[in-house]
Amino acid sequence: MSQRDIEYSLESALGHFVLGKSTVSEVSATLSEEYEAWRTRDLSKETVTYLFIDTVYEPLRRWGQKTGILCVWAICEDGRKVLVSLSTTNSESYESCVEVLRGWVKRGMRTPATITTDGALGLTKAIDM
Repeated sequence: MSQRDIEYSLESALGHFVLGKSTVSEVSATLSEEYEAWRTRDLSKETVTYLFIDTVYEPLRRWGQKTGILCVWAICEDGRKVLVSLSTTNSESYESCVEVLRGWVKRGMRTPATITTDGALGLTKAIDM
C-alpha cells in the first residue's frame, strides 16, 4: 500500500485523522523491514511434516485487479502450525512456483512427508521436479 492508501484506510476505519505522513512512513518502513526478515528467515530448524500450498486472489488496490498470494502453511512434527511463506504472484505458473520452492531450499527447509495443493498444473509440476 502507498503511504496515502494507509492514511486513507486508517482514517476510514477510525472515522478521523489518526497519523501524520511521517508516522505512516516510519510504520511502513518498520513493517517492510520486519516482513523482509520474516520472508528470508532460516527454515532449517522447522521440522515440517505436512505442507499446504494454495494461491488466493485478493484485491490489493481499491480499484484494481486481484493479485494472487501464494500461501504456504506447514504442520510440524510437534503439531505446531507455521506460516512458511506468503508471496505475490500473477498466476500459479511453473516458473513462479519453482522460484518459491527453490527459495525454501536455500533457506534450509527439509523435504516434508506430504505436500497438499489444489492441483494447479504449474504448482504440481514444480513440486514434482
